[in-house]
Amino acid sequence: MTPYKPTYLPRQIEALNFLNTDSIVEQLLYGGAAGGGKTKFGCMWQIQRRLKYAGTRSLIGRAKLDTLRKTTLNTFFETAQEFGLVADKHYTYNGQTNVIKFFNGSEIVLKDLFAYPSNPNWDSLGSLEILDYFCDEVAEITEKAVNIVHSRCRHKLTHFCNKCSTQGLDKGEVTKYDESGKAIEWRCGNCNSLSAGLIPKGFLSCNPSKGWLYNEFYVKNNRNELPKHRAFVQALPQDNPFLPVAYIESLRRLPEYDRKRLLEGNWEFDDDSDKLFSTDNLLRMFRNELIEGKKYITADIARFGKDRTIICVWHGLTIIDIIELNRAALDEVVNKIRLVTKEHNILLQDVVCDEDGIGAGVVDFLKCRGFVNGSKPKQPQYQNLKSECYYKLAQYVEENKITILVNGRKEQIVKELEMIKRHRADVEGKLQVTPKDVIKNREGISPDVADAIMMRMYFELNPSYGQYVVG
Repeated sequence: MTPYKPTYLPRQIEALNFLNTDSIVEQLLYGGAAGGGKTKFGCMWQIQRRLKYAGTRSLIGRAKLDTLRKTTLNTFFETAQEFGLVADKHYTYNGQTNVIKFFNGSEIVLKDLFAYPSNPNWDSLGSLEILDYFCDEVAEITEKAVNIVHSRCRHKLTHFCNKCSTQGLDKGEVTKYDESGKAIEWRCGNCNSLSAGLIPKGFLSCNPSKGWLYNEFYVKNNRNELPKHRAFVQALPQDNPFLPVAYIESLRRLPEYDRKRLLEGNWEFDDDSDKLFSTDNLLRMFRNELIEGKKYITADIARFGKDRTIICVWHGLTIIDIIELNRAALDEVVNKIRLVTKEHNILLQDVVCDEDGIGAGVVDFLKCRGFVNGSKPKQPQYQNLKSECYYKLAQYVEENKITILVNGRKEQIVKELEMIKRHRADVEGKLQVTPKDVIKNREGISPDVADAIMMRMYFELNPSYGQYVVG
């Protein structure tokens, strides 16, 4: 096989310098706009490492394995071809085990790093040991998941000399031990230099995010407060001269919150400390995943017939349908909800409607559960039930527990939930959210869809309400 010398873009060279064996950096975030060559670079780095360090193991991870296969893995195959690697000759890919094996004994394990409620500690990683890792689109992954992956970087670190990169340490002589008797320095059996072995390396890629990456990398980098084991490289589309003009133009046409992130690489796009929901967490809800459970209906009823009536159909914690009725009469709303309950076989005890305004009439006719926004909360630190439910929803969204399978409403839902903010504490210092009439006056629209989604938390706060008898 003829050695391939890849051509790196300037920002990629900067990233590579942090990942070289003579750098003390253990974790690099390559973050910024779309099209900056982040995923491409990650694949190039991984291939070079596996060829350089024979018999080693690494991990490529993403929030969902299915997405990894459709995106990152395709980039990997394209990059491998550029390196002159031939499938089934120089490497093999097993779609059942999700392992890429190289001719020199090295391998890459592909992993799903989503924060499933059933696997909070990523036990699926088992006793996996790796030399390094690449987490693509890491904004979709929790900090805990990345920390657990990094803790697995202990595979053959002391087999290789960080000077000559050969397996010289295991052939050499130990020259220093720590207080516990652990070997911490060797004389390489190949180049005769002193070495402590390889440093764990992790490469993270993402678009601008207001989550933990923003706080731990972006902000600290700007303040020159990044710890020595971490580094940050900003990526922009302009860094990649190979991007088609049409691609750049498509980014310019995106909604503002996407355009600022993906075109401008703006990490400050939603700098609002009063927001309950981060944009990145909200965007994560729109994925092709059904979190099953009981079926429910939550409905925000139009006030005095002026606003929209929004009916959300839930399968567990997944929204499977959203129905909108404009200026609908009370009987029309009642009949529609009855029809939906029959279609989805939903009991009236699992239906909750906003009981304020004309919603009280809907509750009376259906004999379903009523949601009174200003009613007493379950926990005393909240001003009312509505505030408690919104804070609970924010928690669930952050924990990746909510999914939405409804097409065509992404921008609307994100916009409405972004309008929900922490409101000034009342005289007793209790937590509350901005009242609906204040939002309507300020934003010009009513967050009706957001309220309908929020009401799903009513059933999470009341998990054991017993048998509901319909008269």
